[in-house]
Amino acid sequence: MRIYIPLLPKDLLSSEISPRVVHAATPTLERELGSSDREENELVATLYAADSSLALWAAELGVERGDGDGLGDGLGDGEVRRIVAAAQVPDEWERVVDGVGDSAALGDWAFTSEVSSALALAKPLPWAKAVSIHVDIDENVPVLLAALAGDDAAFERSGEAELLWYDVTEREAVAALFTK
Repeated sequence: MRIYIPLLPKDLLSSEISPRVVHAATPTLERELGSSDREENELVATLYAADSSLALWAAELGVERGDGDGLGDGLGDGEVRRIVAAAQVPDEWERVVDGVGDSAALGDWAFTSEVSSALALAKPLPWAKAVSIHVDIDENVPVLLAALAGDDAAFERSGEAELLWYDVTEREAVAALFTK
């Protein structure tokens, strides 16, 4: 199964990816979208993982929903960018998040009551299972900061924002993007 893992920069430097809520083109998501197009469903799962990455940033920065005014003041230029890793894992490495979706993991940052792509990564994932890393382009940063500050329209726009693709072998170079 291909999973999409929301990350923070510190995760890029870890020897493995810790257990967490991840996303995939689950049968429930496919039914919800009414599509059997695997590529389209995986794109949606990637975007849900990007939303979860933004929620991880909120938790990391101690921002409660709608309480992020002036958020960008103390951050380095381009520091807040969503990061998603794609990995191929055997089915036993994940489990369905029973009726909770992402909301338990995201707290105030859960924008829906149930996310049909959400799974729980049941054990640490070696980076060798990852195939790619996706990161926001620089132009997305103002939209992300606005979303963190509570702008729901900005959050919606972030779902349309482009993510750059990196091969997993470029993981250290991607981590360096956050230490400018």
